[in-house]
Amino acid sequence: MLQLAINYAQNVLGASKITLGVFTNNDSARYCYESVGFRPAGSTRIYIMPIGEWECMEMELRIE
Repeated sequence: MLQLAINYAQNVLGASKITLGVFTNNDSARYCYESVGFRPAGSTRIYIMPIGEWECMEMELRIE
């Protein structure tokens, strides 16, 4: 599914970079994104959720 989205962004939209946010406590999602080439972009934010504070990191994939 991620590869389809990447192909669409590259071939239809002409994107050269895709960014997304993932909560740092969501290891399975982060590993999934990393498996297709996403890397941490250095930016993080804290979101206040009903069950506490959650850290969200930005990830990016540069496509050619």
